[in-house]
Amino acid sequence: PKQHQLPIVALVCNLASRSDDINTGGAILSHGEVETLLHEFGHALHSLLSRTSFQHLSGTRAPIDFVETPSHFMEHFAWEPQFLRLIAPSSMLLDEGILSTLVSTRYAFRGIDVRTQILYALFDQALFGTFYPHGQQQQQQNPSLYHSTQFFALLHQQHNVPYAEGTHWHTRFGHLVTYGAGYYGYLYSQVFALDIWKTRFAVATSDVVAGDDDKHDDVMSRREGTRLWKDMLIHGGGKDPNVMLRDVLGRAPNVDTFFDRA
Repeated sequence: PKQHQLPIVALVCNLASRSDDINTGGAILSHGEVETLLHEFGHALHSLLSRTSFQHLSGTRAPIDFVETPSHFMEHFAWEPQFLRLIAPSSMLLDEGILSTLVSTRYAFRGIDVRTQILYALFDQALFGTFYPHGQQQQQQNPSLYHSTQFFALLHQQHNVPYAEGTHWHTRFGHLVTYGAGYYGYLYSQVFALDIWKTRFAVATSDVVAGDDDKHDDVMSRREGTRLWKDMLIHGGGKDPNVMLRDVLGRAPNVDTFFDRA
């Protein structure tokens, strides 16, 4: 029988401390921290649940425009009342009003967020790829325009995204180094993650086994979780993402769910 080296994964977190931590016996995370923790936990699951023949194709060693799919998928749990009630401390009362208000804020400013992600992807392409917003000839004639800070500011102006003059935010943008012309995959993967979430976890379909209490529209569905594991996570980077997505979704992925958030 095949033997696999079991993965070891650690999430090293930088979470804010709060004055009431001592009284509660543990840290109380903000909702934003919960969402970030789940995102990184998605990466951890990708590695923990992967079983591949080659080590260098296991877990997150996957195509860069697909690898963020499990992490973006896990973020959706942070906006599900059923899950939030499960992880909330027993002393914290999460009534329907609080949860409803929280969920209703999810897509506030989403438009500017997506536009900003596109801007970052274009900036990444300009630094590491062959993308020239004004053409290669103009770049050669006016190289000062392509000073990284000036160019970053220019992209904000072109895409109507607010920019703080005198700042150099991109110098602390770690993904610019780790992605190298592949940062577009961060937003690209959100499309796949939301398609999986809406198709397999958040929307009821006729794909229910008679007498099965594990309903398809249950976000904690064991059956759908197993499907995600066996059809996608287990393969790491050892299988074509297009094939894995088709297996999970039962069809080719599409962008419709990304724009239809109702």
